[in-house]
Amino acid sequence: MKYLLITLLTFLSLNTITASEEIPEFLSVGLELAIEKGSFAEALPAWYDASPDLTKGEKFKKNVEGISKYERKIGKPVSFEVLGVDSPIPELQVVYIAMKHESGAYFVKLICFRNNNNWELKQYRYATDPTKIIPDSYY
Repeated sequence: MKYLLITLLTFLSLNTITASEEIPEFLSVGLELAIEKGSFAEALPAWYDASPDLTKGEKFKKNVEGISKYERKIGKPVSFEVLGVDSPIPELQVVYIAMKHESGAYFVKLICFRNNNNWELKQYRYATDPTKIIPDSYY
């Protein structure tokens, strides 16, 4: 039992990228754009443009509206912090980010897949309550 636990912990640690390691470039570009332009909603077009499976339809519009509404309460984004990156397989990254604003923060979970050496965003979620999308191991 002891050896099984050690093996499992070793495997899990090999498949977790630390926050200091790189996230896909298009994510960084979008996050920097959000800070530069003063709204997290500015990151979405950059992410969607890099991801052919995502379309700027009704969900996109609702997300932009929801983000803008919340940002009117907490102010502009001032920085972001990569809380962690899980990589269960080499072609997949689950990126956890804290978006820091003038008077608050919210949390983002991004699922990226590498297709032909190009990273694409497959899904994302954001929440004001980190327990809704951030694993307990990042606390």
